[in-house]
Amino acid sequence: MITDAGKLVPGYSLLNDGVEFFVHSPFAIHVDGELIDRNESSLILHATFEYNGVKTRLMLIGDTTCSILTEIVETTKAHNNEQRLEWDLFDVPHHCSYKALSDDKGKDVTTPVAEVQWLLEQGKNRGIIVSSSKPIPSNDADNQPPHRQAANYYKKIANSIDGKFVVTMEHPTISSPSPMIITIDQFGATLKKIIQSVGSASVISRPAHRAG
Repeated sequence: MITDAGKLVPGYSLLNDGVEFFVHSPFAIHVDGELIDRNESSLILHATFEYNGVKTRLMLIGDTTCSILTEIVETTKAHNNEQRLEWDLFDVPHHCSYKALSDDKGKDVTTPVAEVQWLLEQGKNRGIIVSSSKPIPSNDADNQPPHRQAANYYKKIANSIDGKFVVTMEHPTISSPSPMIITIDQFGATLKKIIQSVGSASVISRPAHRAG
């Protein structure tokens, strides 16, 4: 199946399926020409879910860089299609690498390029930012992602929207990670809480109504 960037993935609709997928990347120029870095052609989708009239939006991003995200933001704005960059759930690119924010890691916090900062500021109230990665390190001993500087910026964004920054291999604890489950319903997106006890674990989910 081939779907061009700027189009909806065929076979899904809000009316019939409660979800639609809008393709942001890869652009044709990233797959038709000579490509050295496969990350440049990562699949980037914007999903919109609708449940009982409530829409929840997800930015699903692969192992991409700030240059590609900048190109997406600029192209989307040029087509007056900014709603396709709004999000309630944000999939952190490249396992929380600073390169998805900027070419400069920063000492303690990565300062993103302007277009990526704008993208992250499209998060809605109580949005959830998910880093699919190992636990965030406390130092720079390992040059591979996740990078603590990038995580610090994502935490800042989450705090600004009364949301959450969560890491898959820290959920619910670093010593005993479990699959992360996020439900999407009339309350929007809700991270299921895991209550752990000796020898067992239970999952609870009692979402409050999402404002906005």
